[in-house]
Amino acid sequence: MATTMVSRCSPILRWCLGHRAMTLVGAGALFALSFVLLPFINFSFLPTTHENVLVGRLELPSGTALPTTNEVAKHIEERLATIDRLETSQLIVGRIDPSTPGSFRGGISGSNTIDVILAYEDGVDIEDEAESMRDLANAFPDVQANIEILGPGFETDLVELVVSGGDYEGVAATTSRLTEALRTIPDLENIDNDIAGSEPELLIQVDPARASSFKLTAEEISQEVRELLVGKNLGKVRIEEEWADLVVKVGSQPAVPMEAVGQLVLGGVGGPRLEDIAHVQVAQGPGTVTRVDQQRAATITANITGSDVAGVSGQVDNLVSEVEKDPGVEVRVGGVFEHQEEAFSDLYLAMAIGVIVVYIVMVASLGNLANPFIILFS
Repeated sequence: MATTMVSRCSPILRWCLGHRAMTLVGAGALFALSFVLLPFINFSFLPTTHENVLVGRLELPSGTALPTTNEVAKHIEERLATIDRLETSQLIVGRIDPSTPGSFRGGISGSNTIDVILAYEDGVDIEDEAESMRDLANAFPDVQANIEILGPGFETDLVELVVSGGDYEGVAATTSRLTEALRTIPDLENIDNDIAGSEPELLIQVDPARASSFKLTAEEISQEVRELLVGKNLGKVRIEEEWADLVVKVGSQPAVPMEAVGQLVLGGVGGPRLEDIAHVQVAQGPGTVTRVDQQRAATITANITGSDVAGVSGQVDNLVSEVEKDPGVEVRVGGVFEHQEEAFSDLYLAMAIGVIVVYIVMVASLGNLANPFIILFS
């Protein structure tokens, strides 16, 4: 076999060495043509592998009470019960995100969310099932659905845009425009951002003179108000042979109406009401505060449903350059696009080093600088 290959390649090599100019021109033309054809080739960073499982989160408007969210979850479960291809379903209402510190602002943290885990039978088209689940969830008023197909630990279809700037209003406005623009790309789903709408919050401005007349400081007032609203754990109590936490707080409802907070009595019996020593008002504040490199920031995420990651990357880059940005706002593209760019850069560098090493070996073997160069291009 080796003799046959040598007999076939030898005439080609002799012709290339005898027509060096034509060989170089032809190789250069083919090399340039490969770049011209590159946009017509679909490729992805890593092929995505799928399980027959859908996971995701449904969000109702911020501040939605837990009973209301639970009613929506029950209606969704009724719809899911009619799907024969669905083996098991799990809905978790009001899960608290461990990365978000708890507070008493706007009610109970996480009360407006429904986490879903859906397992389907073998042989189903999981892409179609994911689309059907998104349509089912979005059919409910004010419900925003983020449904994904359970895949490997490394997300090979995640698109991520980080919008940052010194002005929060500018970041929020640019993020909203980019989010709407991304919805025009057919191969993107689950488009969302972490710009939270404003939420009601308590502003308590303590009058130092009035507070000191009751021998109270601003720090003590803040601590006592928090304990009254959130609750203070006094330890364990035994009830009918079982131990339970003993928590003291104001009211039996999940949250005290903000308008009634000023009526709270501090310092025990005979103490002042909060409104007597502080100015209490309800205002609107941001739901979350995110900073990147000491600047206010927001993140836009989406999932690629098609196989042409490079094509989607080009569309996203075009949108980012076309969408109007507020002064001082920057947009950085990350996710799978960033991983793909880094991986391909390393691959191109390795290929270049490999070609150089082969050339050096051929020069050492042939004792000539030009012939190895021509052979490589042939």
